[in-house]
Amino acid sequence: MTADPEVAARLVWSAIAEPADAAAGWLVAALGAVEALAWARSAAADPVAATHRLLEIAPPPTVEAAVRSSERWALRANQADPAELDGRARACGARILTPRHAEWPVAVDELREAAPFALWVRGGGDASALGAGSVAIVGARSSTAYGDHMAAALAAELVATGRGVVSGGAYGIDAAAHRAAIAAGGASVAVMAGGVDRLYPAGNAALLEQLLHDGVVVSEVPPGWAPHRSRFLSRNRLIA
Repeated sequence: MTADPEVAARLVWSAIAEPADAAAGWLVAALGAVEALAWARSAAADPVAATHRLLEIAPPPTVEAAVRSSERWALRANQADPAELDGRARACGARILTPRHAEWPVAVDELREAAPFALWVRGGGDASALGAGSVAIVGARSSTAYGDHMAAALAAELVATGRGVVSGGAYGIDAAAHRAAIAAGGASVAVMAGGVDRLYPAGNAALLEQLLHDGVVVSEVPPGWAPHRSRFLSRNRLIA
């Protein structure tokens, strides 16, 4: 997996940059994942030279944002060994996807600079269902019985028409939608805010384990990463 320099660089970016990091997304789009990573490493050693390098291709505000962000990326560099990240995936039975893989859900490319660098996937389903003809069903965690009923009815009808159901694996509406999709024999995708090695919330672990048979659990952060509050917000763009 890590023998491909582009794939290895994207794994590192998924570890050092937060999801939807605009500066990182721009840098990778402008230079490519490998060259962008080399620039980020050089910025830590010589920010002046790194600044001049980018000023050749971008306006000062864009360059300043990248240079400021490089300090944050450098703090996480010790968590970003490609071989170790690959090992984390193997340890929890996950596969790693980048735009070079056939299973990559091309719909996320519409996010442009906010697109994920890599996706970590568990389950027997196909991650390309994240977007291709699927429908997102999300809602309140403290949902009413009527809300759960409607979410389940919508999910079952969507599955009957051959569509997949995408949600976030949370309590309430998310769980009702996943549960109904599974019961109807359809594909379901759960997008996690943390690593795919920890099925969150713990109270829905049994449901998510069931989902893994024919569906997938997906994250844009490596296994071991915690479901921080900001990551719940950023993962919503993938669900959408």
